[in-house]
Amino acid sequence: MIPEATSNKKRREELEQDSQRHKEAFEVELSEVIDKTKRIATSALVVGGSFALTYYLIKKLTSKDSEKKTNVDKNTESVTIQKNPSLFSTVGNVILTEMAVFLLDLAKERLINYIENLNSREDEHSKGA
Repeated sequence: MIPEATSNKKRREELEQDSQRHKEAFEVELSEVIDKTKRIATSALVVGGSFALTYYLIKKLTSKDSEKKTNVDKNTESVTIQKNPSLFSTVGNVILTEMAVFLLDLAKERLINYIENLNSREDEHSKGA
């Protein structure tokens, strides 16, 4: 065989091996990005869900009819009846406030843990590079 042909063949094999290594490295990085995205989305859903649940519960339990308008007759003015908040409404507000504080604290802890994990991974990658 011609020495030039063997050197071309070796060069081609080296390039194919390099290509395969780059492909594998790309696949590893892609899987890491997908995993990070899944974790971010999960954390966002937990935090957003806790906010939405807290908001919904507060709205449902605190919606009270402080004023009730009743039309007595078409020719007369409307009568306004003042209602004082019930004991359940007051206790419900306290419970909802405590639940909101608890859920927000839980969300805060999850965010802090997530940020610390991101920082530690970035430090590992920077040391490894």
